[in-house]
Amino acid sequence: MQGFWQHIWRTEEDDSRIWLTRWQDWAIALAFLLVSIYLLRNRQSLSRDFVYSTSRALVVLLILQNLSRYIFNRKHYPVDMRYPLYSCNVSGIILAVSFFVPFNSQAWNSLVMWAAFSGLYGGFFAILMAKPSNFKFPHMANLDYYIGHICIYFLGLRHILYYPEFLTTAMLRDTTLITLFYLAIVYKINPLLDTNYGFTNYVPEPLKVLQKISFKIYRMLLVLGYSIANALTYLAATILVRS
Repeated sequence: MQGFWQHIWRTEEDDSRIWLTRWQDWAIALAFLLVSIYLLRNRQSLSRDFVYSTSRALVVLLILQNLSRYIFNRKHYPVDMRYPLYSCNVSGIILAVSFFVPFNSQAWNSLVMWAAFSGLYGGFFAILMAKPSNFKFPHMANLDYYIGHICIYFLGLRHILYYPEFLTTAMLRDTTLITLFYLAIVYKINPLLDTNYGFTNYVPEPLKVLQKISFKIYRMLLVLGYSIANALTYLAATILVRS
């Protein structure tokens, strides 16, 4: 057993840096798509008890994942992964807390819906364009990656399906402003921690093709990309709940 734990926490990288290079990634992406399609097609026939119990299990799993990553096993992660400052990490914490704290104010409602939108587009792209780590399966970095993104995606889906009354143009405005505020905050934090939360301070490796453009243009495209992703998620959610 000790050898197994040492293996899944090993530090020697043994994988390429290309997306979806392993059959496990393809299998997870396919299963993710099939489950998503099934839930969306049968959303009206799903009982609230099923949705609640499933959501509760996802919240518990997300809490355990966060405790492991940021408290108990943080020493095994690189510096940028020891703090919950990527947008997916922030949205995960908010979505977990929202399960226990009901909608009770405009500010909290907007923050939770921003987390739901961020969880949806962040989780979707993270799984379908997966590059969990530079380790082959099994490794805790891969498990951590998929657990976190799958949880925030399906918890975000729950919020837009069961709280359609919050899908208003005012909510789109609020979530866009929160997105811009998040990017401004991490842009200031990144130099202090030598990190790249939100990918605001330099072009990440998967997008190295953008290194050919000036950083000013890259930053404008980044802000525009986040804003468009938020707006498209709002639009898709609105169409979905009205269909």
